[in-house]
Amino acid sequence: MNLAVDSEERNLIRQKYRKLVTECRVFLNKENTGTLRQAFTMMLEAHGRKLLDNREPYFCHAVDVACIVAGEMGLGYVSVIASLLNDIPSAEAKVQELYRNNKLDEARIINESLKRIRELPTERLPGNAENFISLMLSLSSDVRVVLLQLADRLQYMRTISSLSGPLQKLVSAETSNLYAPLAHRLGLYRIKSELDELSLQYSNPAIYEDIASRIRQAETKDRDFLNSFLEPVTAELNRLGLDFTIKKRTKAVSSVYAKIVKQEVSFDEVYDLFAIRIILNSTAANEKADCWKAYSAVTNIYTPETKRLRDWITIPRPNGYESLHITVLGPAKRWVEVQIRTLRMDEEAELGNAAHWRYKGQRGAVETSEWLSSIRKILENPLEADAELSKGQKPASSSDMIYVFTPEGDLKKLKAGSTVLDFAFEVHTSIGSKCSGGKV
Repeated sequence: MNLAVDSEERNLIRQKYRKLVTECRVFLNKENTGTLRQAFTMMLEAHGRKLLDNREPYFCHAVDVACIVAGEMGLGYVSVIASLLNDIPSAEAKVQELYRNNKLDEARIINESLKRIRELPTERLPGNAENFISLMLSLSSDVRVVLLQLADRLQYMRTISSLSGPLQKLVSAETSNLYAPLAHRLGLYRIKSELDELSLQYSNPAIYEDIASRIRQAETKDRDFLNSFLEPVTAELNRLGLDFTIKKRTKAVSSVYAKIVKQEVSFDEVYDLFAIRIILNSTAANEKADCWKAYSAVTNIYTPETKRLRDWITIPRPNGYESLHITVLGPAKRWVEVQIRTLRMDEEAELGNAAHWRYKGQRGAVETSEWLSSIRKILENPLEADAELSKGQKPASSSDMIYVFTPEGDLKKLKAGSTVLDFAFEVHTSIGSKCSGGKV
């Protein structure tokens, strides 16, 4: 490495590299460990002491994004290399050589696509998640581009405390409108929740702290109640011989705020502030049966509200989410939400689609063509379109649409096969009615 560093910087670099190797341990071997180190060194030399607008060293950001890609999204070798070499010009000879010598053409294509997306003027990005997803898919045939863009935004949000207040609000609004729904679509609920939390924390800090404080007070107050609720449930699950873990889940601040706004209720009227999650260690053959056994154990003790039963085990959500959600009347006539799922279902709920393929025997080699195809299918089919699909109406996928920029940089969405005249009318009817030709 040609970069001159002092002892403090050297220690930071070593710390970041060790963290990266730890997150990548699932797929590292003697051959690709050398390539990983080479890409890491190349990234250091390219960025040097460059800082982001949040004052974070760029190389720290790049490594942390790669760690999110491997550790929190469960992606593999190609995505990690692409993360490290992102924002390094692909035309550089040594970068091209690394891609070529290590059969990493996919990583090169991913980064070229990311470059096209990030060159779009921020103020011209689509205002809703659906068009944003479609735009990204239209600019790249590889869905890993979408995942890496999401990882980059997550890491950026974790480090925006040093930005000015107005900029924090701007970035938070964009994150809430575009990136949190994207994470939800992919089934990355942990990431979705964190993006929502950070967005609310920086866009409305007073509201965030008020709700967070109320939740902390409620947690202290309700500790004994939850313990008394769980005591007979635990005994019954043990009697049935189930292997299980019970977690107490507190509703996120952003989720509480969303419910207060949407349902026009007060904090005290949010009754599902806490939920109980029963996680079963079951074999593949017994998963559904064990979940329903646990359901019977809970509902034999506490009366369920049948209208609030959500059976996503028999028919999983379109993004693959599996769980039983029930609401029961506990001690002191208080409603309690109980979620029942297996260990596999729980990991898939956290890691999203990548975890699903790991459980299917693809561990260490998640990024198969079948897996990539399944991710694209999820992204191209909005959850909101389920009702239309049941009526035989197919929602337009990104391959059915084209995106065209006006000379002023405005983005227009047209059906594939549209003509210059269609574009002219999309800009304005007066332009379309007077149009005699055009240049693309």
